[in-house]
Amino acid sequence: MKLRKIMAGVVAAATAVSTLAITTFAFPDDTDFKAEKTDPGLAIQGNNWLVQLYNTGNPDENKPPVEYEDVDLSKVTGCRVTFHVLDDGMSREAWDGSVGGCIVFSVNGGDIGTSGDLYNKYNWPGSAEFWGVTDEELGIETTAEKPLTVKTLGDYTYQVEMNNLLPNPFVEDADSVKEIGCFQVCWCDWGSAMCAQHVDYMEILDTDGNVLIAFDELGKRIDPTEIKLPEPQDTESKTEESEDESAAESEEESAVESEEESSVAEESSEAEESVEESSAAPETSAPAASAVESTTSNAPTQDNTGLIVGIIIAAVVVVAVVVAVVVVMKKKKS
Repeated sequence: MKLRKIMAGVVAAATAVSTLAITTFAFPDDTDFKAEKTDPGLAIQGNNWLVQLYNTGNPDENKPPVEYEDVDLSKVTGCRVTFHVLDDGMSREAWDGSVGGCIVFSVNGGDIGTSGDLYNKYNWPGSAEFWGVTDEELGIETTAEKPLTVKTLGDYTYQVEMNNLLPNPFVEDADSVKEIGCFQVCWCDWGSAMCAQHVDYMEILDTDGNVLIAFDELGKRIDPTEIKLPEPQDTESKTEESEDESAAESEEESAVESEEESSVAEESSEAEESVEESSAAPETSAPAASAVESTTSNAPTQDNTGLIVGIIIAAVVVVAVVVAVVVVMKKKKS
């Protein structure tokens, strides 16, 4: 489709500016927060989500103070995002799996400062990227070799999870970092220009994959037990179903072949019977053949009879001639 061809160029351009997009995040004002009913710790721009797990407040960036007292920042090691392709009449029509993105941590301020080695190490230090999806139901296979992979949940819904790939200063530099200015987790989506994806949930994880804090589609903090997901595609079950279907098809083919073989056998049998009947036909006309044989065999007998008669006649004639000669000679002598 044309939309799919256009998307390739759009995604390439989006990828080129993704880093800039991450670093220019700013919170909406209070009115926007109230309208979207989001928690103040989450900034949303399109499909880019920037979670403020902690912030002392930055008026220049319009970022309010944020602190979740029940979240232990030293345990933050991962993030999981669930999203789906919008059913808006265009996105699913154009959907071909051309989607990519990344998850990034950013920690700065306080003991890390705004420059220097620690700052360079923890302030947008790099990202864990993903690209493409594998969706058997839709026949899509665009997954590329990246640190993260996309899990397909079904019904145009997907999930990306990152864990233990990005540095946490409270773990790696626990002796040097006691205070910070902010701790941010960013989800950046590179494929939403022509084929919009909608974030359903964002979950912040510890090293074992346990959820420390979760947000719904409006960025509202929710209890992790409220998260409702479609069942992941069961590839093993699908494989078994495929094998069962293949076996059933094989049985049907065998049955068809058996029927065809039976049909061929019947036709062959009928053909043989026809040949046998054909070979039996001369026997049916045996009387005529016998008559021919009789006529042929009798022909020499008729020819021999004529010959004998001819010889007899000739002999009679000869005898008559001899008698006549004798009579004439007797007359001359007398």
